[in-house]
Amino acid sequence: MSLDRNFKALIEQLQPTLNQLLGCSPLEVSKIPATPKLAGVYLFSENEVPIYVGRTRNLRGRIKSHYNMTNPNMGSFAFLMACKTYGRKKAAYKKEGSRKQLHADPDFRKHLEKANKRIKAMTVRFVEINDPVKQHLFELYAAMALGTTEFNQFDTH
Repeated sequence: MSLDRNFKALIEQLQPTLNQLLGCSPLEVSKIPATPKLAGVYLFSENEVPIYVGRTRNLRGRIKSHYNMTNPNMGSFAFLMACKTYGRKKAAYKKEGSRKQLHADPDFRKHLEKANKRIKAMTVRFVEINDPVKQHLFELYAAMALGTTEFNQFDTH
């Protein structure tokens, strides 16, 4: 059985798209321009070291949501970072140990605040990809190729 030609065509675009992403000038997180909604894949880096890859339909909104301190269900990247330094693998899906409970814990919030500051000091690169299938595939490829699997875990919820 041979590889589906549409899938094969997508696979052939992965490395050139990664080269395009890495070739973008990095922007400071706080200086993401107010643009019309852009769909694609973004890369957070810290001191030029790739840290996290994500995908979005709205670049600016999604970047800002990663370090949201007001809503316990937002700020997923900062939350993952805080869990790691707090010594917790992830939030539970029950009341005790939930994101909401952790978010209200003053000790956890110290870790969350540090993670937010850390993210705000990072840079972001972005490549526009409107096709959601290519976005999914490229996000996974870029995370694996760049070694960002510490925070790109791809667990199901």
